[in-house]
Amino acid sequence: MNSVDEIKSSVISIDSKLTKMGSVVDGLVKRVEVVENSQQFISAGFEQNKSDMAVIADDITSLRVVNRSMVDQLEQLQCENLRDNLMFFGIEEEEGEDCIDCIRSICALSLEIREPIEIASAFRMGKKFVSKSTRIVRKPRPIIVKFIKRQQRDTVRQNSRKLKESTISISEQFPKAIHEKRKLLFPVYKKAKEAGKRVSFNKDKLFIDGEQTVVKSNELVKITRHDQSGDRMSDTSSGPGFSVAKKTPSVSSIKPSKSSVSDGSSSGSRFEVLADMHTGPD
Repeated sequence: MNSVDEIKSSVISIDSKLTKMGSVVDGLVKRVEVVENSQQFISAGFEQNKSDMAVIADDITSLRVVNRSMVDQLEQLQCENLRDNLMFFGIEEEEGEDCIDCIRSICALSLEIREPIEIASAFRMGKKFVSKSTRIVRKPRPIIVKFIKRQQRDTVRQNSRKLKESTISISEQFPKAIHEKRKLLFPVYKKAKEAGKRVSFNKDKLFIDGEQTVVKSNELVKITRHDQSGDRMSDTSSGPGFSVAKKTPSVSSIKPSKSSVSDGSSSGSRFEVLADMHTGPD
C-alpha cells in the first residue's frame, strides 16, 4: 500500500509539473507570436523605408538635374548681363585716376579707334595690392568697362590685337564660375598654342583641333566631335556627333610651369589677376 501511495504521489507531482510546463509553453508560444508579429511589422517597415528611399533617391536625382539646369540658366543670364563689358589688364594704377578717361585714351591712341567711345561706367575691381614696405601698388587691378553701344564694345575687342607688344590686354568679362574654369583650362591652352595647334576659347570651353575640353567635377574632360568639314565646333557638349573621351588627370595634379601661365606682362596673366581678385573683399 505504501508503494501505491508513493506512486500516486509521484504521478500527482509529475502531473503538476506537466501542468506548469504546459503553462510555460503556452506563454512561450504567445511570446513567439508577439515576436513574429513584431518581426513582420519591422520587415514591412523596412520594405516601406526601402521604397521611400528609392523615391527620395529619384527625387534627389531630379533635383540635381533641375539645379544643374538652373545653374546653367543663371550663368547664361549672367553672361548676357556682362555682354557689354570688357576687362582691361595691365594698366598702371594711379591715385585719383579717372578710369573712363584712361580707357578712352587707350582706345584712341593704342587701338586707333577714331570715333568717340561711349562708356557707361569704368572702375577697378578687386582688392588693391600694395607693398607694405614701399606703399606702391605692385599689381594693377583690372578695369571693368561697360560700354553703352555693343558695336563699339565689339570694335574694341577686335582691335585688342594691336596691344600685343604692350603690357595691356583685353578680355571679355564672365561670371566668377566661368573665370575659375577658364583659369584651370589656361595651362592646356598655352601648351596647345605653343605646339602650333588650332586653339580657341568659348566661355568655359576650350577647343583644340576638333576636341572640346571642359571642366567637370574638378577634372578636365575631352569631348570629341566627328566633324569632317573643319568648321569651328559648337559649344554644345551633347547630342549627335559627340563622344566623350577618357578624362585627363585631376586638375589638382596639373602643375603648369611659369612660362605656361605668363602672358609676357609684368603684372602677370589675366587668370592670375582674376584668381587674386577673388581672394579678398572688394
